[in-house]
Parts: sequence; structure tokens; C-alpha cells
Amino acid sequence: MDDDRLLIQRYLEGNISAFDELFRRHAGSVYTFILHHVRDRTQAEDTLQEVFIRMLTHLHKYRHEGRLRAWLIRIALNLIVDQARQHKAAKLVSIETHPVRDPEREDGPTLGELLPAPERQQPERIAERRELAAAAKEALAGLAPAQRDVFLMRQAELSFKEIARLQGCSINTALGRMHHAVMTLQRRLVIFGASPRARKLAS
Repeated sequence: MDDDRLLIQRYLEGNISAFDELFRRHAGSVYTFILHHVRDRTQAEDTLQEVFIRMLTHLHKYRHEGRLRAWLIRIALNLIVDQARQHKAAKLVSIETHPVRDPEREDGPTLGELLPAPERQQPERIAERRELAAAAKEALAGLAPAQRDVFLMRQAELSFKEIARLQGCSINTALGRMHHAVMTLQRRLVIFGASPRARKLAS
């Protein structure tokens, strides 16, 4: 499978299908990141389209300094901030947290790991899982913006080095924000019957 650099080169040489592959690879993660910020699917879809339009506009200047997905997330962040300013919404706030010392798991669990595994043929369990998913979405929205961004960037598979660069902070600060985000989510979700791992980590 071609890597992003080769696909970019192919697109710049006139192969339109190379863009389709780049979009397929990265659109889902970028859309999820955007949706957690704007919380409106139509606006999120419009923003996603604008992200890739800007990518195409500036692709000839891209120098592969980092992963393409990190660049797309940065474009998305800039668009989100611009939209917030235009609508006189609250700006993204940067907060400082204490560095994490030797965390058990550097990246923390994914949101999916904080939720219980689905149980087949038990409607009440399905209803509980839907309720928990809604609670998880609400808990994520309630995080401090900087912590929420770190968590969402990790779900998009960005490294802490990439996250620190995007947030303009140290890697330790990015780790600290992730740790606080995970612990806050675990505390809020455990009352809804989250997984045993979440209970253990939240205790």
C-alpha cells in the first residue's frame, strides 16, 4: 500500500484517484474530531470539506514535516477557531496541568475501551449501552478544551509529539492533559456501569 507521501506525489502529477485514497484514509478521523467541537453534523461536514479544500490548495507547499493527519487536524483546528470567532462563541482555552510521572499506560484507553462490550440478545443491555454512549459524549464535551483536544487527537492516532506541537506545549504537558482527561471520563462514566477496567483505573 502506498504511503501518504507517494499518494500526494501521484496527485500532484495528475492522478485524481490518489486524492480519493487520501480522503478515505483520513476523513473519518478528522470528521470525528470536528464533530466533537461543533456538535452539528451539517456544520461538521461543511468544515470537513473545507479542510480538504484547503489541503488541496496548499498541497504543493506541503513538505512532509510531519504526518498528513496531524496537518489536517491543524487545519481543522484553525477552521474551528475561525468559526467560533465569527459566531462570537467561546475561544478554545489552553490550561496547564501537572506532568504525568511514569503513567501505567502513556496514551490511556480509547473511548471505546471505557465503554462496556455489547451483549447479544439482551435489549436492556443495548439500551444501557446507548445511554452510556450518550453519557460518554456528554462527559467528553464537559472536559476542559485543551484536555478534550488531546483525547480526540489521540483517538485520531496522533503522537504526543505531534499533539504537543499543535498545542504549543511540552510533551509532558500533553501527557498530563491526556491523563486528566482519561481520569475525568472514567470518574464520570463509572456511575453508568463502565467496564471493569474503567472501574479499576478510576479507583
